[in-house]
Amino acid sequence: MDTSMRPYVIVGCVLLSIALAFYWFWPEPDRGIDWREKYRQESRDPYGTNVLHELLRDRIGSFSFTEVTDSLQQVLDPTPESAASYVFVGDGILLDSFSQEALLEFVGAGNNAFISSNSIPVKLLSLFYDPICDGYEWSDYLFESDTLAWVELSHPEPADTLEFDLYYQYRRRVVPYSWCYIDDWAFCEELDSPEELGQVFGYAVNFARYRFGEGFFYLHTTPLAFTNFHLRRPEGLAYAEGVFSHLPDGPVYWDEHHQISAVLSRRLNELYAQGQQRRLNNEGPLQYILSQPPLAWAWYIGLGLVLSYLLFRAKRRQRIIPVLEPNTNTSLEFVSTIGRLYFIQNKHRKLAQQQMKLFLAYVRDRYHLPTRELNDQFTRQLTVRSDVPAELIARILRFHRNIESSGFLSEKSLVDFHRTLESFYKNCK
Repeated sequence: MDTSMRPYVIVGCVLLSIALAFYWFWPEPDRGIDWREKYRQESRDPYGTNVLHELLRDRIGSFSFTEVTDSLQQVLDPTPESAASYVFVGDGILLDSFSQEALLEFVGAGNNAFISSNSIPVKLLSLFYDPICDGYEWSDYLFESDTLAWVELSHPEPADTLEFDLYYQYRRRVVPYSWCYIDDWAFCEELDSPEELGQVFGYAVNFARYRFGEGFFYLHTTPLAFTNFHLRRPEGLAYAEGVFSHLPDGPVYWDEHHQISAVLSRRLNELYAQGQQRRLNNEGPLQYILSQPPLAWAWYIGLGLVLSYLLFRAKRRQRIIPVLEPNTNTSLEFVSTIGRLYFIQNKHRKLAQQQMKLFLAYVRDRYHLPTRELNDQFTRQLTVRSDVPAELIARILRFHRNIESSGFLSEKSLVDFHRTLESFYKNCK
């Protein structure tokens, strides 16, 4: 290199280094904004509920607006001067037995409860369903992960259907999000009480009304729609007005006191479904600890320190255990790959035939039944050995005959056939 050019090269490198430093360390415009889902009325961050809180206060006019700061047993008045509404918008909700009984008494007396959450206690959710819905398992909401979801209202008039797009933005990026909806089993034909009021993705119910006594429960599975970020959009504001138009004019009880994370709520639901709710009794001291942010942080930090101590103590006292690769079931991977290939190519009939082959192989292997002739005798024998109703088995065989006799199978029929088989697998012994 020419010595006369060396100063220019040095100056250029210095300027480039300064430019890179400015690029990496210059503060972003939105730095300082909390992009977490907080659902707090005092929060003006994107996913707080300050806008909704103010809209509801303005909507009720001269009626009372009460912020819940204690157990619902101490707050709710089941006989106000006019029909009142309990409103909860958050990630997850935790109600002890006293609060739940108070809420049921409140709604049963002719008031309303609106709960928009990514998770609902199974103890409360199970009150709205009937065992005659064959195949339904008590569970939390179902989920579908995507970067975009569109929600719509289909009530009170189909002509007034309102739709707008939802997405979860973190800083400058739109990231995938788990969108919740209510299982189709909740709306079986034998029940008259559940009423579908809105959908997400155009097919999954995310807003429903359930009659309880003289009042109604409104369950909504997309609380993100009521955050500051989306209510500042005209279509988001119109959607919120359509949702809350179902609540009558009257006193409002705004509840943030019973908010927890959806992850913890679903874990409690799992324990309840397994008959182990006593291990985390939400009426004990743990409920109070988790309801107070400083105590909750102390609890989690203490658990983390204990786990760290056990981890490092075990690491010092025992030799390293070599990691063994887990055994892989390549046959299941092959079946899954073939299934996805058929579905992508719209070969629904072939996919259904493969599912039927797997079903018959399952019957032969588990119940030692011949599957050459799928007649009434086969149905009776399989009913006795699997303890599954004969109507469900007959429906599977009827699907199979229709598939074999037809050259075309629609996507809806494929989904119905898959759900029928899943119902057999879940209920067989």
